Amino acid sequence: MNQKSFQNINGRCQCGSIQFIVSQPAFLVEHCHCSMCRRLHGALYGSYAGVNTQHFSLKSNKDSLSIYASSKDLDRHFCKMCGCHIFFKYKPEPENVYYCIALLNKNCHPGHNPEDEKRIFVGSKSCFHEIEDNLPKFDER
Repeated sequence: MNQKSFQNINGRCQCGSIQFIVSQPAFLVEHCHCSMCRRLHGALYGSYAGVNTQHFSLKSNKDSLSIYASSKDLDRHFCKMCGCHIFFKYKPEPENVYYCIALLNKNCHPGHNPEDEKRIFVGSKSCFHEIEDNLPKFDER
């Protein structure tokens, strides 16, 4: 999907305290199977879409946002009220933000090209999870 045909999409945390708008198609979608993402999401993997920071904006009170430095290079932003993981910032890429695509509202699509979607840290996946799709798979990012 190109920028001209892309219409703004939005999402929110579970309680609605944090809402966001994305005004650019994602340049990347990653499904991360590392143990940190699995624990943070309470799921088999975390799914994120990458966009330029200037195309991601919070519509709600930023005071509801909390930051957890999960590593020296990664800051994760959460809702203080419901604990929802909203997005992360990767410090070596200050121009980008990676938001959790599961938080998008109904009928919203990140707008990425299918060839820009992949699975990462598959070597760390849960032992009982079988990946059955044809997405590219990488042991690291």
